[in-house]
Amino acid sequence: MSNQYIERYAIENAKHDASSLTLETGIEHTVKEIDEGVFIAVPVDCIPKPSSEVDRAIALKIEQLAREKLAYEKERQRKENNRVTSVTKSRYDRVTKNEAVTVTHGFSFSSGDELAAKAKAPDYLINGILESDSHGMLAGASMAFKTFVAIGMVHSICTGDDFMGQKVYKTGTVLYVCGEGQGALSRRIKAKQIIDGGFNGNLKILDGTVRIDNKTDMERLKQAIDEIQPVLVVFDTFASLVSETDENNPSDVGRVLRLIKETCRNASNTSSMIVHHHGKDASKGMRGASNFTNDVDFSFELTRNVDSMMTTLSCKKMKDGENFNDIHIVARVVELGLIKQDGTETTSLVMVKSDHAPAKKSANKLNPNSERALSKLRETITAKGIVTPKIVAEKFPDDTDKMPRYVVTIDQWREFAFAAI
Repeated sequence: MSNQYIERYAIENAKHDASSLTLETGIEHTVKEIDEGVFIAVPVDCIPKPSSEVDRAIALKIEQLAREKLAYEKERQRKENNRVTSVTKSRYDRVTKNEAVTVTHGFSFSSGDELAAKAKAPDYLINGILESDSHGMLAGASMAFKTFVAIGMVHSICTGDDFMGQKVYKTGTVLYVCGEGQGALSRRIKAKQIIDGGFNGNLKILDGTVRIDNKTDMERLKQAIDEIQPVLVVFDTFASLVSETDENNPSDVGRVLRLIKETCRNASNTSSMIVHHHGKDASKGMRGASNFTNDVDFSFELTRNVDSMMTTLSCKKMKDGENFNDIHIVARVVELGLIKQDGTETTSLVMVKSDHAPAKKSANKLNPNSERALSKLRETITAKGIVTPKIVAEKFPDDTDKMPRYVVTIDQWREFAFAAI
């Protein structure tokens, strides 16, 4: 007999267990929810009292089978305990310093030398950028072209075309989980299709959404992933796909990231990439808990150049390799051949590699007299500066870091500056 009293996150699996146990034991089983979204097969609570000789015979048979099952389980457990003890004793008798040892606590240990001998080179989907069986983030501020860049990666993996000049070594199916509606996504995919061709039938968009912080939803998604065997799953975006998760809470975020890894990991080494937002202060990177950086294998960042269609893809973390060099990307407008109600053309964007880094604004240079005046201001503050009075401090109510520690009057500064000029 098999022990199928296992907690399930899908009611269909628990129902299957109940049917199997009913046939196996002769005892009718049903399904019980023991926690929110967690089910288990259990024997029915009440068995009708026998009303005839046939019913009595059936009841006796059920009771006999139940006793046999209990005895079987006890015997199986006793043999298992004896086997572990015997194996452990035998291994202790012949153990050497290079052998793995299994002890009664149930843990096993492998030789570090043997493990090192089995080491393999990284298996890249996109050379130097994205590995198989890796899980991480693609983040950026609003309007930094996050989804457009993600679609570019996806197209390369689906077709084998280079991604921004980097070779694709492994192609296959990509599963795209979109939490922000398929309307805009469909136009972005169409733009890429117009410029670079189709996705080779390898792009699968999930109809509807899943809650990536819900065990039942992720159990169902895992079944789909095990069936489809994608090489990559994209979750776009984190905020739109969670239900009750506080992205500023390390415990909450850590739990979701672990659930995503468990859902995607399989014999096909499926990778995952989560699209996420920066906070209000883009210089501080991703908004939310530090887990978004600490608990992932890779972290990519998109930074859009001010007042331009250029963005820069940077690698902030590559767990088992070197960060790749910044990739400069520019957005090009694509006409989709779709006419809006007002008669104008519908457009979208496609990202292409730029050979030039975004231009940096040059600082305004001072003329020689201004340079001398500024230098004398520093000397005046050093010689005659006083602690910043309240009337000046009040000019910096929200930015005390920029408030000067010492000041001088204009007349004091002029005395020094005019002499120099």
